[in-house]
Amino acid sequence: MGAQVSRSVAGNWQPTPPNRATNTTTQLLLADPVTVTTNLGHPIGGHSGLGMSAFYFTLLLVLTGFVGGNIINYDVDGGLGYTDNFSYCASLAVGLGVQAINAAFIETIERDRRVHAGTMATAQGHRRGSVSAAQ
Repeated sequence: MGAQVSRSVAGNWQPTPPNRATNTTTQLLLADPVTVTTNLGHPIGGHSGLGMSAFYFTLLLVLTGFVGGNIINYDVDGGLGYTDNFSYCASLAVGLGVQAINAAFIETIERDRRVHAGTMATAQGHRRGSVSAAQ
């Protein structure tokens, strides 16, 4: 069957005559369709960082976007109630810190008061004894 189809196609096939209407530009493009040409661009300036300033600017943009995206994500999650809000956590931490400082301060005051009260009682006892002895 394949041989019969091949003979049928070969018998009916006729080459296409060349188109005489093509101009030389079209013929050149068809002969070499891909032509690579390089041109020297404008030279890089003296204080341009040899093109590295664009790299650092892009790096800065990427890092800013990354950090900004994390901050926005955290704020949205906190606003929707999926995580604690930063202001809540910060106020809680500050509140606990203030409570700890107050507790330490009050403990110091109480200890000083006990020491001072003991000193005062001892001093008053000595005075009473000296006064009563003098009378």
